[in-house]
Amino acid sequence: MNNLNTDKITLLFALSLMQGCMPGPGFFTKSGSALTELQNVSVISSSVEDGATTGSFDSASNLAQSMTADAGSTIAGASIEILPGSLAISTDMTLEEGSDLSASIFNAMSLDNSIANSGVAVAISNSNNSDMLVPMTLNIPLPQGSQLTAGNNKLVVLFQRYNATKGEMSYGIIPNKDLLVKDGVIRMFTKYFGIYQSAYVENPIEEMTEVPTNEKLVTKREQNGDSVSPTDKFVFNGVTVASFTNNSIVLAWGFANDLSATVAIKIQEDEKPKSCMEPGFIRKPSGAKTHEFKNLKGNTKYFFALCLLDKAEKMHDSKILEANTSKPVVIKPDVASVNLVAESNYHVSVDWVVPAETVNVVSYLVSYTSGNGTVPNPKEFCADAQLPNESDGDFWITGFSQLDTVKVRVCVRYSDGLISKGVVKTVETLERNNICDSGDLDTVCYITANKALIVTGTHMFAGKGSVVIDNGVSITSSANEVELVFVLGGDLRCENGGGGSCIDLTGGGYAGGNSTDLNGIGNSGFGGGMSFTTRTDSSAVFYVAGSSGGSHGGQGGRPSLEDPISLIYGKVDYPETFGAGGGTLPGGSDGGSGGGVIKIFADNLFLHDAYIRADGENGNNGSSGGAGGSILVEVNTITIGGSYGKLSVRGGSSSSADSGAGGGGLIAVYHKMNILPEGFYQIVDGGLGSSPPSTAGTSGPAPFIQGP
Repeated sequence: MNNLNTDKITLLFALSLMQGCMPGPGFFTKSGSALTELQNVSVISSSVEDGATTGSFDSASNLAQSMTADAGSTIAGASIEILPGSLAISTDMTLEEGSDLSASIFNAMSLDNSIANSGVAVAISNSNNSDMLVPMTLNIPLPQGSQLTAGNNKLVVLFQRYNATKGEMSYGIIPNKDLLVKDGVIRMFTKYFGIYQSAYVENPIEEMTEVPTNEKLVTKREQNGDSVSPTDKFVFNGVTVASFTNNSIVLAWGFANDLSATVAIKIQEDEKPKSCMEPGFIRKPSGAKTHEFKNLKGNTKYFFALCLLDKAEKMHDSKILEANTSKPVVIKPDVASVNLVAESNYHVSVDWVVPAETVNVVSYLVSYTSGNGTVPNPKEFCADAQLPNESDGDFWITGFSQLDTVKVRVCVRYSDGLISKGVVKTVETLERNNICDSGDLDTVCYITANKALIVTGTHMFAGKGSVVIDNGVSITSSANEVELVFVLGGDLRCENGGGGSCIDLTGGGYAGGNSTDLNGIGNSGFGGGMSFTTRTDSSAVFYVAGSSGGSHGGQGGRPSLEDPISLIYGKVDYPETFGAGGGTLPGGSDGGSGGGVIKIFADNLFLHDAYIRADGENGNNGSSGGAGGSILVEVNTITIGGSYGKLSVRGGSSSSADSGAGGGGLIAVYHKMNILPEGFYQIVDGGLGSSPPSTAGTSGPAPFIQGP
C-alpha cells in the first residue's frame, strides 16, 4: 500500500455571537451574547392587529434585525433579534400571545412535576413556515409577579415548537442552566418557531427534555377564531432534485395538505435568489409536482427558490435547493477492471487496471458507499467521489465496520475535463480479529498479557479506536513469515517503560537453512544465506566450507571475500518484505530466521522507553544469522515518553568463523510533524560477525523518512 486514505468528516459551526453549545435541538446556552448589545441593528417597522405584532425581515440585509412586541399587548417586553444570513428567504414574523402550556405540558410529557407560577405564553411564527438558518435571539417575560433570577434552578421555559425541516411538532422544557435572565426578560436562542412560556416549577429540572406531539400550535387569536393555525398553512412535504444530466435538472415536491396551492420557482446560476418572485420566475399550476429545467450549462451549479402560494398570492412555505449539472456526456474509456479486497473489519484495499488507451488520463476518482443490508451503488460518473484526485491504485479506504457491504466506483478523469462512467465492485468486510484483554478496537483496546502470534501469515488488527500495550507486555511470534498490521483511527501506545519490546517479530521472516539439507540454503527467494561446497571426487560428495548470513536491505556477511554473496532486495520507501534466513552447515543447527514485517497505520505512535523489533535471528552452533525484516509506519504524529523509542530491524549475528551475520532490514516512516521528536531512533544495522574470518552483515539503507 503506498498511501493511506481516511474518510474524514469535518463539522464547521461558526456563529459570531454565540460561544455556547447546544443542549438540545435548536437551542443555545446562556453563554451567548445578546444581539441588542451590538451596533448596526436595524429595528423592523411593524404593524399591530388584535395584539399581534408583525414585521418584515429581509434575508439580504447585512445588518442585524430586531422587532419588539407592542407595549400595550399582553406580551409586552417580548422581542426577537436575528443575525445577517439567518434567513434563506425574506419573511414576515409575528409576535403574539400563545395558548397557555402550563396546564397540560407535564401530562403530555408524562413528567411528575407541577407549575407554581408561569408567565404569559409568547407565540412566534413566520409567513413561509420555515426554520431559521442561524438561531435567533428570543426574549420572553418572566413569570408574572415573580422576582426570579437565573440563579434559581426552578425557573424554566416550557415550549411547543415546530421543526419545519423535519415536519415534526414537539413539547419540551429548557432547564434554568441554559437560560439567561437580563433586563426583566428571559433570553434564549432557537432556530424554531412556536410557543415559549416561562414558568416556576415545584421540582428543579436539570436537563432539557423534548417529546413529539400531534397537538397543533394554537395562539390566543386562534382560540377566539380570529386566525389560521400555523399548522393549517400550506406546506411542502419534501422538495428534492429528482434527477440531473449535463444540461437539465428535474425538481420534485409534495404537499402536506392543500393541493390547490401553486408553486413559484426562481432559478439562478452561482448564487441564491433573494426571492421566488424575482423577474423570470416560473409559476406551476395547482397539482403540479415536478418541473424540468432544460438547456442548462454542463458542470454548473444552480440555485432554486421555491415558494408555495395560496389563491391570494400569500406565501406559506419556501425552500432553497442547489444542484449541479454533470459534465457533458461523452463515452470515455473506463478502467479495465477494479480489484477490491477486504483486508480487515475496518478497511479494504483498492486497485485497478488502467484503460488500454491511457493517453490524456489526468487522474482517477473513487466514490464508495457502505452499510448493512442493501447498499446503493455510488452515483454514476463518480459525482459523489470522496477521493476525487487519485494518481493510481493500490491504497486503502478505512472507517468501515465488520461485515459491512462496501461498494466502490472508480472513474477516469481526462485532460478535456470529461469523466468516464466508472466501474463498480462490491466486497464485504471481515469479522473482527481481536486481541484485547479489555475494551475493544473501536474505543480503547488494552493488552495486558503477552500475546504469541503462532500462526504463519498476516495478523491484522483494525478499528476506529486505540491500542494500549501495557508495561512489560510484548506481542511476539515463534513462527515464520509473520506480518503484523495495525490499522487504527486512534493511537498505538507502547507503555513498556523498562526498555523492553512491545512488539517483537525477531525471527518472524523467512526460515533459516535446514541443517539436514546438504545445501543448507536459507530460503528459496533472493537473499537467502548459502552454504559453500567443493567437489573433490566423482562420488558427488560435497564438503562444506562455510555459510553466509541472510540479506535484505543490507548484505549478509560471509567467511571469506571469495565466497558467494546473497542478493539484497525490498522497497526502501515502502518496506513490506521478510528478512532472509541465514545459511547453515550440514549436521549443525538451523540458520537464523529473518525478521518479520510490522506495519502501523494510526493517528499517533507513542513509545515509552520501548522497542518495536523485526530483527533477524542470531546464528547458532555454526549457522549464520538471518537478515532484519521490515517496519512501515504511517501516522500523523510520533510521541516519545521517557527517554527513547526505537524501531529495530537489526541483522542476526553469526555463530562461528565459518558463518556470516545477517544484513540489516528496511524502515520507512511517514508522518505529518514539522520535526520528529528527540529520542526517536531507527536501527538498520547488520549483525555482528563472530571470530575471523566471519564478517558482519552490512547495514540496510538509511531509514526512509517523509514528513508533510
